[in-house]
Amino acid sequence: MTAPLLDVRDLRVSFQQGKNLLRAVDGLTYTVDAGQALAIVGESGSGKTMGVRALLGLLPPGGKVESGQAWFGGTDLLAARPEQVRRVRGREVAMVFQNAMQALNPTVTLQRQLTEHLRWHRICGRSEAVERAAQALADVGIPEPRRRLRMYPFQLSGGMRQRAMIAMAMVTRPRLLIADEPTWVLLAGRLSLPTALPGGGRAGLRP
Repeated sequence: MTAPLLDVRDLRVSFQQGKNLLRAVDGLTYTVDAGQALAIVGESGSGKTMGVRALLGLLPPGGKVESGQAWFGGTDLLAARPEQVRRVRGREVAMVFQNAMQALNPTVTLQRQLTEHLRWHRICGRSEAVERAAQALADVGIPEPRRRLRMYPFQLSGGMRQRAMIAMAMVTRPRLLIADEPTWVLLAGRLSLPTALPGGGRAGLRP
C-alpha cells in the first residue's frame, strides 16, 4: 500500500493570551494522497489556516504546536529542525496565501521574488530561473510575462497580484500546493486546481 503524500495526525495548535490558553486546532487528522485535492471546510475562525501554517513553521507570534505529527516524504514536519522545514517549504510544499499584498514584497520586482526560491534551493541557475519565472506567469494567464517580471507588485491590479502569487508558489513545481481561501485564489487566477498543479503526482490542500 502506497503511503500518503501528507499524513497529519492529531494536530493541536494553541495561542497564549494573557493567562488564557486558546486552542485554535484541536485534534486535526487527515491524509492527502499524490494527485488528490482535499478541502478542509469550516467557519471563519475555526483554525483552518493555523492548521496548515503549523505544518510549514509559519505560525504567527504566540502560536505553538502542542502535539501531533505531520509526515511528508519520510519527515515529521512538526518535529523537524527549522532548517529541515525550510528545505521543504517553497520547494516540496508551497502555499498560496489569502492576501497577495502581504505575501508579496512591494519593494522587490516580480523577477526577484519568483526566482528567489529557485536560486535558494539551487534548483537551477539564474538564466533558467528567469525563464521558469516567465513561464510561471504565462501559465497563470498573465500577459507579456517578461515585461511583468520587471514590475513591482504595486504596479499590478489586485487580480494580477493574486495570479503572480500563485505563479510564485508553483514556480518550483512543488509536490503539494496549499491554497488558503481557494475560491478567491482560483477565480483570480482563472484556474482550475488541476491546471494549477501541472503534471502527475502532485496534490492540493485547500483550507
